Amino acid sequence: MLTYILVIVPKYWFLFKKLFICNNIFKAIMHPIIIALFLYYILSIIQYLPVTFGMSSIPVGRGQSTSSYIPLSLVDFIYMGFFPAFNEELLFRFFPYAWLYLFVTNGRSRRLGIFSKLKGQIKHLLFVTRDKRLEWIWIFFFSTLFALIHEPNVFNFYMYFIPGSVFNYMFLRYGFISGVITHATFNFMRVVMTGAAIGTLKLFFPI
Repeated sequence: MLTYILVIVPKYWFLFKKLFICNNIFKAIMHPIIIALFLYYILSIIQYLPVTFGMSSIPVGRGQSTSSYIPLSLVDFIYMGFFPAFNEELLFRFFPYAWLYLFVTNGRSRRLGIFSKLKGQIKHLLFVTRDKRLEWIWIFFFSTLFALIHEPNVFNFYMYFIPGSVFNYMFLRYGFISGVITHATFNFMRVVMTGAAIGTLKLFFPI
């Protein structure tokens, strides 16, 4: 449905192409892979660290898929990594950003006085000068929303808020495809990086 909306609305498609890659293509592809692997490794260390003290590992959110798979094939990557990442990046990154851009660049509210000026300020700060404070507010808000849909509790909220913040940052820094690659690699390599994290813990603690 999200892809259908993207295709039938010309303005969205124009912005999608514009935001697909915003910077160096090598950085937009390689940085996400490295960051996603390191991120999942660190989060897995935190998740399983309580086991070293005789407690249970931190559980995932109730809204998180817990199906396990062995990442060996391209099919696994497409269905377990790319498709979920693509749809969630459209929903939580591209569409809100594109909608706000189209809203503040629409000139039909000139008679609305202060409201029109506010739109102009948002356009200038977020889309022209790329004010870092405003971008971090944006990242915080949509990363919180992204985390909440996974139905976390106070203990595992970080599992979704931190990745959501990273995905959002990569989208703003390098473009849509960069956010998707980060997200897809994060999803796809979870078995491998969880194993690496547990292996590291076993080196230092008797699990």
